[in-house]
Amino acid sequence: MKRSLNRIAVLFLMLLGVIPQLVLLTETLELGVRPGLALWLLGLALCLWISACFRRGILIGMPGAAILLYEASRILDAAPIKELDDAVDKFSGAYYLHYYSGAGSYNYLNAVEDHSFLLLLLACLLFAYLSSALTSRSGRRVMCLIGTVPLPLACLSVNGLPGYTVMVALLLFWSMVMLSGNYNEDGAEARLVFGYSLPILLLLCCVLLLCNPQEYQIDDRDIALSQQFDRIGEWIRNWIDEHTEDSPLLFPDSGWTATAQPQAGNDVLLWESDEGGMDLTQSYSEEMLSRRFLSVRSQEDGSLYLRGVSYGDYTGTGWKAAPEAPISSLSFTAEALEGLAQEQRLFFRYESNLRYTLLPYFCTLHSDRDAYLAAAGRTEIRYLRYLGATTALAGKSSASDTYDSFAHDMYTRLPESTRNAMLAIAAEAGLDASQAEIIDRVASFIRDNGTYDIKTEAYQSDDYAVYFLTQSHRGYCVHFATAAVALFRALEIPARITEGFLVQGESGQYVDVKGEDAHAWVEVYVDGLGWIPVEVTGRGGLHPLPEEPNAAADMEQPVPAEPTPEAEEASGSAQDMTAHLPVGVIRPQEPNTAISKNADRIPGSILLAALLFMLLLGIPALWRCMIRKIWDMRLRDPRANRAAVALWKRSQQIARFGGEIPTQIRNCAEKAFFSASGVTQEEIAPCYELLAAQAERQYRELNVWKKISFRILYGLK
Repeated sequence: MKRSLNRIAVLFLMLLGVIPQLVLLTETLELGVRPGLALWLLGLALCLWISACFRRGILIGMPGAAILLYEASRILDAAPIKELDDAVDKFSGAYYLHYYSGAGSYNYLNAVEDHSFLLLLLACLLFAYLSSALTSRSGRRVMCLIGTVPLPLACLSVNGLPGYTVMVALLLFWSMVMLSGNYNEDGAEARLVFGYSLPILLLLCCVLLLCNPQEYQIDDRDIALSQQFDRIGEWIRNWIDEHTEDSPLLFPDSGWTATAQPQAGNDVLLWESDEGGMDLTQSYSEEMLSRRFLSVRSQEDGSLYLRGVSYGDYTGTGWKAAPEAPISSLSFTAEALEGLAQEQRLFFRYESNLRYTLLPYFCTLHSDRDAYLAAAGRTEIRYLRYLGATTALAGKSSASDTYDSFAHDMYTRLPESTRNAMLAIAAEAGLDASQAEIIDRVASFIRDNGTYDIKTEAYQSDDYAVYFLTQSHRGYCVHFATAAVALFRALEIPARITEGFLVQGESGQYVDVKGEDAHAWVEVYVDGLGWIPVEVTGRGGLHPLPEEPNAAADMEQPVPAEPTPEAEEASGSAQDMTAHLPVGVIRPQEPNTAISKNADRIPGSILLAALLFMLLLGIPALWRCMIRKIWDMRLRDPRANRAAVALWKRSQQIARFGGEIPTQIRNCAEKAFFSASGVTQEEIAPCYELLAAQAERQYRELNVWKKISFRILYGLK
């Protein structure tokens, strides 16, 4: 009965050790699988289990596994070479996208959609290895760790922590292997495995419930540790760069674009003209709405604004690029937020060649242009998340007086007829530039005076801003934004229109960005702070706009420290304009020290704990396994004289912890060393039992520390 239960325990551990690894690999590389793959995996596991656990079972199990693989290749219509090429390409892409920042773009081969047969081949190897490791009479723990730790660590380093099910399954497997020890057909392994698996499973679930990874609290020390691990990764990456610069091994030519600055594309958005401006007369195109431009993965849920390009020259029926500024202002606000915000990352997979790089607010990248960042094939972008008072930031950016003057000159220009009409509208609405909350008031006025209608036709007018506010009152985002910019400019507030995408991000998941996500909004310039995004499109429209923050809650924010005289001088009208970010301003979610463990990077403390676990457990266990293997070879030497001497030396090591060397072991060693005829195998056969009894007896008499030395350092038990 014990033997049968022990064999069933081996099958249970085989499935528990292999299936989670396959699930983790599938999620990390986004491999395609068939729904019936689980049945094939179970069949393979049974065949290889029979091979390992039953005498002469290899005669049944190995042919059975081969037949299963053959039938799977036929039924699944497998193309193993293509599947392998595609999986390697996905691995290269995952590695490249995670560890490389802005060095190039990666276009996946996507040669096949189904990788089921490749996963079956990998499962066959893993099942065969684990079946051998789990039935090993020595070194079982180390062999199981070697077979189940590297692949999960590789996946975690790229894709972050997996779901709860995979985590619990792997932890349960490792716990059961550590607890049950070496395999013995007639031992108590099954009792330990089946007796403790449920309590340990409940304990793991309770730990995950009480210490939810989603609520992991990260502090400065965690960040410092994470940065240290990043430096190690960067060193490894640089070393690989130096040695694989021209090698297609990691990044196949068909999948990797090595150019750091690829040529800007010619793809346009919904309202973008071929000349590079914005054409307000264009209506929505059904073909453009369904087109996929890229995929983006964020570290948190919520609305995500991706700015593309800004326009500053109003023509009445569209927008053109403004004259080039003396310096770029795109990084002004990020520089002002430095030290006051939390850094986040976005990951991109471009499927379209836009002429600019899509940027989140507030991005730390610098640009040679003031309206957009030229296309550079960036697959990772870092940006800042901040929620706070404008007055606390005014004057902290690198904005110069030169750019302030340029912004107030260039971005307040309007045709005279448009300016006069907008001033009349502002006077009727009670809007005045001297009002403290003028940005909020203008944004609210625009939203309340228009109805979102995606089917709006081209206006019968040569001044869209005026026509929208006086006659049509219907339009979509470009009409709302155009009217808002014109109204801001009429009030001498620098403003420009920006187009890009508004996406609903999902933490840790790639989200498709299509033409239907294209959006336009307003940027208002605040001296000393830079361009602040403002949402003016009416609700109920095509795009999922974020909820408006509570103004009362904003007023309850802590009063910021008084700015220095230099900051007051630099900020000027910024402090007069608003004491806190207006309601209409697009703001990130409130920064929070709780970072999701499903983020694309494991916190440093987790990596350090995993490394320490491997060092404290793996190295001693590996050392003990190696020592015992060496002594086993010596003790089982077919030359009886050498085996007798090895038995005496081993017994002498045990005697150092106390006790005497058994007389028969000593006599055999002396006869082997001094006698001309030596000893025979029959004479030394009882010595093995004497040696085992001596080790067991001496071990029981030792204290804890000496027991550790006895087992680990010398491998005597």
